[in-house]
Amino acid sequence: MPKSRVVIYREEDGSAPFVDWFRELPAPARDKVLVRIEPLRELGHELRTPEADLLREFMNFAQRRAAPIRRRAKFEADPAKHTLQVPEEK
Repeated sequence: MPKSRVVIYREEDGSAPFVDWFRELPAPARDKVLVRIEPLRELGHELRTPEADLLREFMNFAQRRAAPIRRRAKFEADPAKHTLQVPEEK
C-alpha cells in the first residue's frame, strides 16, 4: 500500500499552528509525536488498534489546544489554500 499523505493545516497568513506548537515541544516530546504520526503515514486508513486509539487521543489533545472548529471549516472550504506544502521524501 502506498504511503498516505499527512496534511498540516495552514492559516491564510501562511502560519501553521501545528508546526508552531510542535517547535515549542522539547525534543523528547517531538520524537513521541513523530512516532505516533508515522504509522498513520505508513498505513493510512488501515491503521488499527492500539495505534489508531493512541493517535486519536493525540489528535483530540492537539485539536483542543491548537485547531478550533473554524479551522476545519476553512480547510474544508479550500483545502489547497489551507494545506502546508512540505517537500515529499524521496
